Amino acid sequence: MEPRRKSVAGPMAPSSMKTARKSFAVINTFIKNAAPDKQIITVHTSTPLVERRSFHVEQNQINQGEVNVLSIIDTNKEIMCCKYTEDLNDIAAGFTDGSIRLFSCSTGSCTHTLVDDECRAYPGPVTAIKHRPVSKAHPITNMLLSCYVNGCIKCWKYKYDQCLYTIREKRQTLGLSYHPRFSKFITYGDDAKLNMYDEEAQTQERAFYSSQKKNLMDGHTSRIFACAFNPKSHHELISGGWDNAVMCWDDRQPYATRYFFGVHICGEALDFDKPGKTVSTYIIIFWINRCVSSAFPYSLQSLSGLITIMARERI
Repeated sequence: MEPRRKSVAGPMAPSSMKTARKSFAVINTFIKNAAPDKQIITVHTSTPLVERRSFHVEQNQINQGEVNVLSIIDTNKEIMCCKYTEDLNDIAAGFTDGSIRLFSCSTGSCTHTLVDDECRAYPGPVTAIKHRPVSKAHPITNMLLSCYVNGCIKCWKYKYDQCLYTIREKRQTLGLSYHPRFSKFITYGDDAKLNMYDEEAQTQERAFYSSQKKNLMDGHTSRIFACAFNPKSHHELISGGWDNAVMCWDDRQPYATRYFFGVHICGEALDFDKPGKTVSTYIIIFWINRCVSSAFPYSLQSLSGLITIMARERI
């Protein structure tokens, strides 16, 4: 076992499970298929002055373009990330207090809370939640992989509220991404590096980073917030972050093979399109603060000819 940390990274959270349960509340839930006049309020808390609101189907049929709100789960804790489970029956939400809670898509109720002794002793916000892509080779396992700002990576068997294993990194881990075919995943953080792990062996295979050579940009120089594997390749992936560059990597090469400059990414806003729909693979990038989405061919050597679609800003 590794020695315990002397300092704590990230904000403090309640130090006991009993306190955490008392302070958390599902304030309101709204399910579209419910009866039109039925008021749905679910409250699990001893905290005073809990805001109560009524949700009705008519007033919550919000349409923005092709987006239609089907359900709302309102809590009194800040949510950092969320992810559907493999069977799409639940939504896993990561909170700032280091806990992960699963909510039923049909009722909106909290069904599981994922937190262990280490999360309570060294709390840190949950930065990402993912599960292995479901396929014939990889059926549903009822497992989730999560990472935390304090550097922990935890695999959860959420049906039993059990942590199967923990990997500890000496950095702020800001996100992770699964390989679409192999039992591998990538983590990335504030040290401008990407770490690739073998999930079955629970060991690090390699790291992706800059060579630090002058006048040569072959890796990141600041925090990394997004990463995606090329669905048409076993070896290629891309990443982006605060250094305004999208790096293209090949796990057979020591450093980045090329890059696109001029893209500032502050979250999980990087992905490829689905394979087979276009001749060339495109990257989709979102600037949340500007409400802009862009797509450009993966085969481009620069961002000349970048297609930018401006969306109407909302306050």
